[in-house]
Amino acid sequence: MTYRERLLAWESNFGRTAGWDVELDGRKIVFLDDPKWEEMFWHSYRATPTDPVAVGRLQDEAFWYEGDAERFVYRSRATGTVAPLAFPGPIIAPDRVMMRALYINAGIRLPWDFVTLYVRKLLRPRRFSGAS
Repeated sequence: MTYRERLLAWESNFGRTAGWDVELDGRKIVFLDDPKWEEMFWHSYRATPTDPVAVGRLQDEAFWYEGDAERFVYRSRATGTVAPLAFPGPIIAPDRVMMRALYINAGIRLPWDFVTLYVRKLLRPRRFSGAS
């Protein structure tokens, strides 16, 4: 992992806030975003189908746990890095699934990394509400 990718991973809460593409045989079939911490080691994500294969199957636990589930690849939109140990948990709402180990291992932050991240935050374009 390059230093730039590590910075992107840290800025995106280890890939969580940028979202994840769930791939099956190289095709993006589900987009996971809107992470919420649920309990120790578990985050829930909003699951949005991006391919006809997944439409109507997101509520089917067999879709997440059986058959093709071992062939799923979870790829970060922040860096393109794969989370090799990620696996789904229970479906907690019509459009939310719990995930465990869905993060980028970016390594240890050193003191100058905090300075670099702070400067990058200061240089980032600011968003204005448009109200005058």
